[in-house]
Amino acid sequence: MFDWINRSVARRIALWAGLATGMLATALWPVLLRWTLVGESAAFRHRALLVVTGCAALMVIGVTTAVILTVRGLLGVPLQRLTEGMREAEKGNFLIRAQADRPDEIGQLGGSFNALLRTITDQQVDIIDTGRELTMTRRELELNRELEEKAHIIAEQNTKLGTQLRELELLYETTKTITSQLELPRLLESLSEQVGQTLGFEEFAIILMDEPSGKLVVRATYGLPNGDTIRGMAFDPGEGISGIVARTGEWLLIPDTSKDERYLHYKGQHLADGSFLCVPIRYQERLVGLFNVLRPRVDAFNEEEIRILISLANTAALAIANAQLFDRLATLSLTDELTGLSNRRDLTQRAASELASAQRHTDPLAVLMVDIDHFKQYNDAHGHLRGDEVLRDVARALRGTVRAIDTVARYGGEEFVVMLPRVGKADGALVAEKLRTAVAALALPGSELLPHGRVTVSVGVAAFPEDAREVSLLLEAADRALLRAKRAGRNRVIAFGPAAADEGARALTTSG
Repeated sequence: MFDWINRSVARRIALWAGLATGMLATALWPVLLRWTLVGESAAFRHRALLVVTGCAALMVIGVTTAVILTVRGLLGVPLQRLTEGMREAEKGNFLIRAQADRPDEIGQLGGSFNALLRTITDQQVDIIDTGRELTMTRRELELNRELEEKAHIIAEQNTKLGTQLRELELLYETTKTITSQLELPRLLESLSEQVGQTLGFEEFAIILMDEPSGKLVVRATYGLPNGDTIRGMAFDPGEGISGIVARTGEWLLIPDTSKDERYLHYKGQHLADGSFLCVPIRYQERLVGLFNVLRPRVDAFNEEEIRILISLANTAALAIANAQLFDRLATLSLTDELTGLSNRRDLTQRAASELASAQRHTDPLAVLMVDIDHFKQYNDAHGHLRGDEVLRDVARALRGTVRAIDTVARYGGEEFVVMLPRVGKADGALVAEKLRTAVAALALPGSELLPHGRVTVSVGVAAFPEDAREVSLLLEAADRALLRAKRAGRNRVIAFGPAAADEGARALTTSG
């Protein structure tokens, strides 16, 4: 029963009020009864009624006060504490707890409030954990995104490094190839073949600047079906794409040659269209030549191929310049500086090679010894500078009269040697006569004072195998024939024979 009362504040208040009222009624009831029933007079009863009424009022006041105190103790204070706890919770302090050890409604309310706070606290923990998880997930996403970006950057760098490695390998192989060659023709052939094969350039050409003429000359080709026709083709500066690049010094790409009138199709010798790339080869600010690439497709070149070809042009420039220098030095070592003809050293080498070839194939070989008549007289009368002009003019006349396979060399002083492969003595004498006629036709200043009224030459002719089988003996035989021509009055051609041999022997005896 007491547990049933304790579980309700209202029951407890009612119990206390009933007890107080009952106690007060029990104490006053006998007096009231006696006064109201047994009183002596009406006045007494009236006074007794007032007293009873006053006592009843005091009893009501006392009961009311008791009830108020009881309500305050049982309900006001606990509710105030619970209210303060709620306010603290409202401020965010969810760790506070209300008194919940009472079995009545206040205790139940406190327990519910505490349960609510625990739920809120658990939810906050969950929220915090969830937020932490979200934060971790967001961070992981950011990290993953950063890793993906870095992986992309690394992949791009790897691609670039791979490209650069291929470029370096190509440059290394090309450099190794071209630096092993000092002869310009072999260098250009090796370079064009390696670049064409390695880079997959279907049609490739190397054009070099010819300094004496100032023209651009095709010197090597790869993949061009009519390369033999195109090699040797010359372009003027400003002519076609090659001429434009030579003039500007900047590479030029034509995506579609069929739509660009500047492309000349190698002067009509190669009518295929496609993409055309021209890159200058420069060494120390000097144009050495050009790389020309044609692909039979539109837009066929990418940035990587253009960059590689530019790098190759820079690498090849030094090798080509060195080969050109070596070629010039080799030419100077084998060329007479004044006339541009072969010198005596080159003549000896060529004569040995030609004689060996003649012996191997049983071919004839004619040798002409040429001497300018009265050259000392002309030189004394007009000076050495004018005499040098005569030597150059005679050298041009001799070179311009014979074949390309023939050798014309300055033998010494005013003497020249002409070597005619696969030509016998009789035909050699006919060639010698053409040479004499060509020189006699020259109109040289001051030549009218000479005995013949012009510059003339005397020519001696000897031939393999009938006159000699060694180079030195062949040259000696031609020289003896020349001596006979000079003794016979100059400006004539005489072939080696017994009379020439006797004439040479007498000359040797006289000089001795």
